[in-house]
Amino acid sequence: METEVQKAGSVVVLKPAGELDQVTAKELEEKIWELLEGGELHLVIDLGGTTKVAGAALRSFLMLTKKLESLGGRLALCSAHRDVQRAISVSGLSHLCSITGTRAEAIELLTVDETLARIADLAAELLGKAETRMSKLHGASPQPA
Repeated sequence: METEVQKAGSVVVLKPAGELDQVTAKELEEKIWELLEGGELHLVIDLGGTTKVAGAALRSFLMLTKKLESLGGRLALCSAHRDVQRAISVSGLSHLCSITGTRAEAIELLTVDETLARIADLAAELLGKAETRMSKLHGASPQPA
């Protein structure tokens, strides 16, 4: 199976072509695990070139969603044709990962998520520093007798 892989900032976009059956889903899954091992945590799977999605592919997407969440990352699916959208919806996967109409929307969604995560990390770091300074100030002040 041919899968186009592109980098869009901190997001990696994969675009498989053709049917995602048991064999091709495994190939895509292996490619995705290589990306995860390389530290990529924000993935978009563009399903615009995918004509059919079998249960094996849906299971792979589910496992990938859970793994990325545990690592602080995220998966978005985009550009799915009507039959592929229906399979995703029936599987319940649409409640667990983000699905957008276009690749640009998916990239923007993951980029915003990453920015918010960085802001949260920075806020936590600043709060930790403030607490340390406050502890030093209170530790240095005279204690009442």
